[in-house]
Formats: sequence, C-alpha cells, structure tokens
Amino acid sequence: MISRLNQDHQQFICPFLGNTQWLINLFRALGAHIGEGVIIPDFSCLTDYHLITIENDVRLNMHANIQCHSFEQRVLQLDSVTIKSSCILMSGSFVMAGCKLMGNNRLYPFTL
Repeated sequence: MISRLNQDHQQFICPFLGNTQWLINLFRALGAHIGEGVIIPDFSCLTDYHLITIENDVRLNMHANIQCHSFEQRVLQLDSVTIKSSCILMSGSFVMAGCKLMGNNRLYPFTL
C-alpha cells in the first residue's frame, strides 16, 4: 500500500511541482535548509533532505543529483552536503556525501 502511494505521488504529483516554489517548500517541510532564489527541476534531484543545506541563488539542471548517503563495505554512511551561494550544478552532475561547494562554483555535466 505504501509503495503504491509513493508511486502515485511520483507519477501524478511530482511532475507538476518541478521548477516551482512549491517544490522548494515541500523540501523545506521535509527538513532541507534551502535559501532564496533556488531552482530545483524535479523531486528526484535530492535525497536525505535533512542533511542538505543550499544557500541563495543555486541552480540545479535536469538530472543533477545531491546524495547524502553511501554504502561502503555494507555500512550505510550519512554525511551532510553544503552548497553555498551562486552555484550551478549542470545536467548529470553528482554531489556526494560530505561535499561542500564554497560558492560561485560551476559543476560541469557528468562530473562528481
């Protein structure tokens, strides 16, 4: 039942929230610290919301991902991610757990 609700949510609600401030408000309600002027294209860009801090004027392009967890030697490791002001994460870029972008960065496509 829960998995079906999650599928319905991903399929019917999330596409309408992409690139809107409603998506930002949803992430804030889930525990993410997000500043003003942030653009996030869709729901799948962020995981582990309570560990993410995004400051003002950050842009995420389609298929850019921020992930705050990893499995190393069968152990789940969680670490926070901080993205300071005026960063751009281009399509296919991937920010891993523990990363800190100090501001005015441009993460090019398909980079870690």
